[in-house]
Amino acid sequence: MSSWLTEPTNVFWLAIVVIACLPVVADCWRRMRKDELDAGLKQDMIARGMSADEIVRVLSARGDKTGR
Repeated sequence: MSSWLTEPTNVFWLAIVVIACLPVVADCWRRMRKDELDAGLKQDMIARGMSADEIVRVLSARGDKTGR
């Protein structure tokens, strides 16, 4: 009885799937982490008593190119 991974064709297709999916997963992880950091920054600014105008000014000064 042979293992599924002993077949070269199966290993090839598995590698193709991993290579194709890895950038998508990495980008999703990066976006989630960025959103977590943004939320933490906003919570910290609110806790410090900053007004909404000050928060908008700080966020726009960061230079994000994503428009968020």
